[in-house]
Amino acid sequence: MSESDFNKIQMVSTPIENHTCLAPVKVLIDNNVDVLLINGIGGRPMEFCLQNGIKVYIGSLGIVLNILRNFLGGFLNQAFQGTYMGQN
Repeated sequence: MSESDFNKIQMVSTPIENHTCLAPVKVLIDNNVDVLLINGIGGRPMEFCLQNGIKVYIGSLGIVLNILRNFLGGFLNQAFQGTYMGQN
């Protein structure tokens, strides 16, 4: 991925009301998401992402363009099984 690919990035709406903590991850899976850039995430959703082939990068906070540049520059931390940020 390079900055020229930024126009291919899509926003995906996730359920807001009355859902389990895994419901947003199911939306990502249904939309073939393979990378998630996020500021914080609970343990169960992160494990579910990883089990379903979604790479999780934590520490994403601020302007989307800057977050994408940080991702491309290798400045975001990839989360692995057993690590998470946020609430369970």
